[in-house]
Parts: sequence; structure tokens; C-alpha cells
Amino acid sequence: MVLNEEKPKRGRPHGAVTNNVYKWEVTIFDKNKNRFVTDKCKSVRDINEKFNLNYSNDLIKRIATHERVDPDMKKKTNSFLARYGHIKITKIDEKIQNFN
Repeated sequence: MVLNEEKPKRGRPHGAVTNNVYKWEVTIFDKNKNRFVTDKCKSVRDINEKFNLNYSNDLIKRIATHERVDPDMKKKTNSFLARYGHIKITKIDEKIQNFN
């Protein structure tokens, strides 16, 4: 009996990036150009890079699901909707067409 025998690893390793499926559809209202910008992204890291943001996984989830959001905006300019109401994030599962 060998004690230090390695078991075969299964699944994707921690931190692996999804390269063949879009997971998020992001729509942001650009206040400077006065238009909506829509794009599909593979990961939270991809969202941050494409839109030049620095949002955490938790914040992306809160924007997408509207969890712990005050719909009455009692805090006026400091409320969640005042800060992130111009962003719409939708969870999707769409294959990338030109993926090799």
C-alpha cells in the first residue's frame, strides 16, 4: 500500500477562465456620450477589462439580481440604485461562434 499516491485530478482547476461561452450580457448607459453600450462577456474579469471597471464578484451579483437594494432610494445619492442604476447585467449561456 502506497501512502503518497496521487489521485487523478478532475474538473477544471481553480481560477480557470471560461473561453468558449459568454456568461454575462452587460448594458451600461454612457452618460458622456448619451447612449447605451451593450456587450457580452465571459467572466467578471472580462467585464472589468471591457468597461474599465473595478467591480468585485459580489457587486456584479448584486447588480444582476438586485439583492439588498433599496427601491425607494431613501439615501438619495448614496443609495445603490443611484450609484449602479445605469448598469444592467444579465446572466446568459451562449456559445461563442468563432471559438477554435
